[in-house]
Amino acid sequence: MDIGLVGEGPAVDAVEAALGDVDVNVMPVEAGLLDGFDLAVVVDTAGSETFAAANARLDRWVAVEVGGVGGVPLDAVDAAVTVFETTCYDCLRARVASGDAEPATETRGTRSAVRYAGALAGRRVVRRLSGDPVADTVVEVSGGEASGGERTLLPVPGCDCGDDPGDALPREGEGRSPSAAPDAAERAV
Repeated sequence: MDIGLVGEGPAVDAVEAALGDVDVNVMPVEAGLLDGFDLAVVVDTAGSETFAAANARLDRWVAVEVGGVGGVPLDAVDAAVTVFETTCYDCLRARVASGDAEPATETRGTRSAVRYAGALAGRRVVRRLSGDPVADTVVEVSGGEASGGERTLLPVPGCDCGDDPGDALPREGEGRSPSAAPDAAERAV
């Protein structure tokens, strides 16, 4: 399996070390050259166009965003690790933008926490390759540890990466007389 590795710094070094323990080919590349890779790990600062470039070329990849998540710099986040498979970076950006987090004025992350995020990303790739259910998850790293636990990333309705929701809820109803309706409602409760 060929895994592209985009970026530089302590997170990339930690990813390389973690993936050195498994039988994969890890190749450093630029984000624009990710076509043809089975998987990639992309490391950059939150808000970088590198993530959009990776998103355009791959379905299965891992983002390590330094200093934020979903393209938004956040003071409380040193780094975030997101594993994409059926969702995409646009879904993550939309989910983060819909929240009430106050964006930071600049992206930053402590070196040790960023290194930990890289190790976490490498471990999540190994787990994913082993069949563990880590796809479409987000983990934020703050103060050198995973904060808030793992969260599931769901596709945003209407996004190109997901299925069209269609008529998920049935629109037709059952005909009931006005006197039978309260009886049916009581059974539902």
